[in-house]
Amino acid sequence: MRCRSAENFSFPHFCNWKPLQPEPTKPIRNRNRAIERLACRLRLAACLLLCLQASLLARPGKENPNALSRLKARVFYYENRLRNDSLPKKEALAALDSLQILYTETGQAEELFRIQKQTISYLQENGTPIEALQACRKFLSARSQNAAPNHEDSLRRMQLELRTGILSISAGFFEEGTTHMLNVLRMDAPLWCKTQAYSYMGYILMRNNRPEKSREYHQKALEAYNSLPEDSVKRNQCTLVFNHLAGLYYSLAQYDSAIACIEQALACSEAGSMKQLYAFHNMSLIYMELEEYAKAEEYLRKTIDLARQENPYLHAVSLQNLAELYTDLHRFDLAGTLFRQAIDLSERMHFNDVLANTLIGYAELLFLTGDCKGFRDYYTAGVAKRDSVTGAANQERIDLINFQHESYCLESERKILEQNLELTSLSNQKKTVVVISLGLLLLVVTLYMARLIRKLRKQAQENLFINSQMDHIRMEMEKQESDSRNLLHTSLEKKNRELASRALYLVQVNDLLQRTVASLDLLEKSDPGRQQAMIERIKEEIAGFNGNVNGWKDFHLYFEQIHQNFYNRLLAEAPNLSPLEQRLCALLASNLTQKEIAEITHRSVRTVETMIYRVRKKLRLPSQVKMAAFLQKFLQD
Repeated sequence: MRCRSAENFSFPHFCNWKPLQPEPTKPIRNRNRAIERLACRLRLAACLLLCLQASLLARPGKENPNALSRLKARVFYYENRLRNDSLPKKEALAALDSLQILYTETGQAEELFRIQKQTISYLQENGTPIEALQACRKFLSARSQNAAPNHEDSLRRMQLELRTGILSISAGFFEEGTTHMLNVLRMDAPLWCKTQAYSYMGYILMRNNRPEKSREYHQKALEAYNSLPEDSVKRNQCTLVFNHLAGLYYSLAQYDSAIACIEQALACSEAGSMKQLYAFHNMSLIYMELEEYAKAEEYLRKTIDLARQENPYLHAVSLQNLAELYTDLHRFDLAGTLFRQAIDLSERMHFNDVLANTLIGYAELLFLTGDCKGFRDYYTAGVAKRDSVTGAANQERIDLINFQHESYCLESERKILEQNLELTSLSNQKKTVVVISLGLLLLVVTLYMARLIRKLRKQAQENLFINSQMDHIRMEMEKQESDSRNLLHTSLEKKNRELASRALYLVQVNDLLQRTVASLDLLEKSDPGRQQAMIERIKEEIAGFNGNVNGWKDFHLYFEQIHQNFYNRLLAEAPNLSPLEQRLCALLASNLTQKEIAEITHRSVRTVETMIYRVRKKLRLPSQVKMAAFLQKFLQD
């Protein structure tokens, strides 16, 4: 059993107009190409003549009944010609072009859109997908140039965008199709348009082997489809959505889900319609992949019966598939008959791609039956036909690229010519106005720059003055700070001298007391006759000392004035210090030795050492820390 991919799946490409059918690629010969080019030039000349005649007969702003009646007569003539089914392709296309020109001149937008849709459908049925795609591109480009479209114009442009994307996908231009579908999704499109756009995006991503992303878009398509009201529009979208979703499941080998989707599509399609035909064909492919040959044969027979009158291309493909099925079942006689029917139909209808595959399949059948000569002939013919089809497709792509390039060049030249015409059409007065405007602008800019320069200079002078004033103020403040510091230093030295004098006074008092005590000791040991004289002498010494009995109070007052908060800091460190111990700490902080402190306080050096030891314990000082240095920390502000 040969492996079949999801590319063999057929999907109905339709919008709201008419279902698109997969069309074969017809051979392009040099003679036909020359004839087509000549016909194109003739149609272009006829269109130009009609445009000129219509512009002369019906100028805007003037009522011309004769011109309008002539235009209506022409429209009626071309409409009747198009109703003739036997009308040749060239004449039909010329009539459609003429109608487009007439409806453009008369401003009938709805009728113009109808003729554009009819042109696209006619090219699909009687031309090639590339021709229909080119027509769609031309119509879409013309509508994109509308500067201020109304709501109706936006809807028509959206439908053309959707149809262009569908035709691009049918022709194999998936990148262009993706661009158009995304443009539709960005517009304020109706739900049925979004449903188709999401579904085709899922189909493109499935063809590009991105199943997860494809599943997301199919899910969005299902959500949009379920939001549609129950009417004919929803039924039209049903087959498209579920056929595309079946293609995704088919590519992932989830055949049960694919069958369920196709059954849903069959339930939505009418009997004998093209939608039902595509569903039968897709179902046959799934059952062939599952090797359920009985069901595959049943659906292939249904497809052949339905496609015999409606779709010759799918008829030929189904004959080929059924022949391959019989080949796998070793029913070579039936397979050979079906192969020959498919070859005959493909040759008659110029289905070259189907013909190439059918010739190669029939060659394989002949090889299995032992007909080596027939195998060689048919296989060679099939390979040659396949190469010609590939070359023709490539040539079509090259022609399309050349057409796009020529269109781009012509459009660029047209824009350049328009720009040159606009530049050369400027009068001297306009040029003078431009020159005067530029001169005024230059004058305004010059005045503004001069004013700005003056403002900057003034600001620079002000900044210089402010900086000089700031320097002067800073120097004055530094001078005042220096004077204050000197004054404070002088006051501190004065207080220190006074404090030293008070301490010296205490030393003198202490010496006097010691001499008095010594004199009293001598008085006690001396004769009674000399005691009165010694007493008089002691009185004279005491009277001769004009000291202040409040020495310790004055010392405390001066010390507190010089070293403020000393006692507060000391008590914060050791609250349980007695007044005597506080006085001892003040004397130690004044750099007095133990001997000097003992003389001032009338105590022995041993007693002073004991007092210092007790204060050290209360201050919790280790033995290696000097007492005087520690207490001098409390003198600092």
